[in-house]
This record gives sequence, C-alpha cells and structure tokens, in this order.
Amino acid sequence: DLQDASICEGANITFVSGYTGAGYTYLWQDGSTQSSFSITGATLANTGTISVAIKSSEGCSGSKSKTLTVNALPVPVLTDVSICQNAQTTLNPGLAGVTSVWAPDNATSNTLNVTGTSLGVTAYTVTVTDSKNCKNTASSNVTVVAPPSVNLGPDQTVCEGTVVNLNTGYTTASHSNQWSIGSASTSGTLNVVQDGTYAVLVRDIATSCIGKDTVIISFLPIPLVDLGNDT
Repeated sequence: DLQDASICEGANITFVSGYTGAGYTYLWQDGSTQSSFSITGATLANTGTISVAIKSSEGCSGSKSKTLTVNALPVPVLTDVSICQNAQTTLNPGLAGVTSVWAPDNATSNTLNVTGTSLGVTAYTVTVTDSKNCKNTASSNVTVVAPPSVNLGPDQTVCEGTVVNLNTGYTTASHSNQWSIGSASTSGTLNVVQDGTYAVLVRDIATSCIGKDTVIISFLPIPLVDLGNDT
C-alpha cells in the first residue's frame, strides 16, 4: 500500500503498489509499468505526487496517490587553515539548529576550537544532522606551522668600547625583525654598544608566525691605570 514519505536528498526509496501477483497491470506517474516504483539518489526535483493505476485481468481498476517530500541536506562549510604552533583557530561549519559530531575529537559542539600543539597536518571532519534527520559532512585540514627559531646567544658581559653584534639569523627578504631597543630597523642584525636587555620579535612574512628571544648585554668600565709621574 502506498504511504506518504519524507526522505533526505540522495536517499533511495521504493513504493510498492500492494498488488504483486499475476493478472495485474500497473501504470505509475512516470509511465513505468512495474509493480513497484523506485527512486535512487533522490533530488529535490523528485518532491511531488507518486501515483499508480492498477488494472486486473478481470477488468477491475483503481488508483492511488501519495506525496513524496525530498528534504535538502544541511550544507556545512569548512575550509583548510594554517596556524602557528600553540595558536588557536575555531572551525565553524556555519549552521544553526543542527547537531554536530566532530572527528577525531568526538566533540558535539557546533564549533570546534583547535590548538596547534603538534606540527603538521590534521584532518577534522564534522557530521551535522538537522531536524529532519538529514546528515551531511565537511572537512578541514589544519596545518600547524613552526615559528622562527631565534637564538641571540647567552647573556654577555664585555668591556666598554666593544661592539656586540646580535644576529637573529633571518634576513628582511623572508622575515621582519623588530628590536625592543637600539634600532627601528627590521634588519636581522643589531650592533650593541650600551647596557641593556635586548629583545627581538622575528615574524615569518609567509606564515606570520613569530619567534622571539632576549639577551642581556653588560659593559664593564675600562680600568684607569695611573703609575704616577716619571722618576
């Protein structure tokens, strides 16, 4: 017997006339003549009336119609992202009124906060289910990128008049260097001639990831030697 039906986009469904023995002919709304009518991979265009006319070998006939509703799938949207190590990003499929399950975290929140603790690429997938029990998935590859490794060396104590050269190891072609004191330049080198705590932030121009280091430079006064007058 035909029944009204509600299915999700992409689902399969079969309608059975209820008369499957010999001696009957069938005519469905699309002109097919089998005892049942099937739809594979339903689309929204399949929404409508499903009807069948049946005639027996004795000449008796009847017909019946029911409604098929094909519900659109929810459409979550995720994009691939790159973040710096120890930074955080939020994956948001952009849907309200759905339930969500994330993999590999098994979280059930509508959004997922991801912290870049381990370098490399991790694939995250969300499966969303709407009020009509229709499901769909989306995926995002999260790439965690290492920040620049900056080492200005150990703290130094030197004599006055010495020039201490600090070097981040990164050029302005690929990195921006910001010194705390001593220079407004973005150069990777700094010549130090006075006491101070020197810090530098190095930003990778391609990834915007930042590395940093600090070093203390101290200068000792040159001893004044007085041997007295010549005798």
